[in-house]
Amino acid sequence: MHVPIFSAQTKAAVGLAQINLEAAKVNLTNKRTELTADVRQKTRESAREDAAKEVARLELQLAQQNVAVFNRSLPKGVESSRGGEGQARGKRKVDGVSGCKFPEAAGAS
Repeated sequence: MHVPIFSAQTKAAVGLAQINLEAAKVNLTNKRTELTADVRQKTRESAREDAAKEVARLELQLAQQNVAVFNRSLPKGVESSRGGEGQARGKRKVDGVSGCKFPEAAGAS
């Protein structure tokens, strides 16, 4: 005599659970692949942004060095337009119409 341990319903439920488990494994693998691709893309973007920031820093440093070289090449008493022009402008009085300078009023501002 043969006595079944599991009923037909139990076997069907186990089969369905195995199918669901395989589907979940496939979904997990797909999500891992997608996440890995996203992380790689973000890493590349971050590296590009870091490189762009370094280029901007170096360009700024070069511009500052160029300004320093330019300022050293100016004759004594002449200031560059960066900051010095406003100071020099405050020391001389200028006719608003013709732009003529009034040397006698240079110290009177």
